[in-house]
Amino acid sequence: LEYNIAMSIAAGGSVKAVSAQCPYDQGQAIALSAAKALLGERIPSYISVEPVFTDKYNLAKSWNKVHKENLPADIRDALNRSFTKENK
Repeated sequence: LEYNIAMSIAAGGSVKAVSAQCPYDQGQAIALSAAKALLGERIPSYISVEPVFTDKYNLAKSWNKVHKENLPADIRDALNRSFTKENK
């Protein structure tokens, strides 16, 4: 979930929704599997992390899940403006 994509979603631009990857969670899953393999434990042949469907209604929550931090203020402001326009 890149900044420019999130801003487009928030501002009502051309991007309406994405399936965002979770690189932190992916790295954590791979590291855990590597540690288990080194300990001689059985690991799955395929490791995946479920992507996050993201649209303007869950953008803040998705950003937090993907980046492990709050939505940047300028994206949050654009999102709030978008909702204000929608409710008029």
